[in-house]
Amino acid sequence: MLSALTNRLARAVAEGCFTPQTGPAALARYIATVGQGLAVDAAAGVSREELHTSVDIALRAVAAFVPETR
Repeated sequence: MLSALTNRLARAVAEGCFTPQTGPAALARYIATVGQGLAVDAAAGVSREELHTSVDIALRAVAAFVPETR
């Protein structure tokens, strides 16, 4: 899965969806890590609202790699 996500993110960088400085492998690992962390939190009983808050923060972090012209 990580390899496929890395490849897709590399294509997105090439298409201008992310800044040229975006590291596809690092971003893929970040996304996978956030997903795994959310799964652990959900299994531990963290509320849906708290999980959504974490997702909102993660999406803002990823958005930092989107060019302003998009």
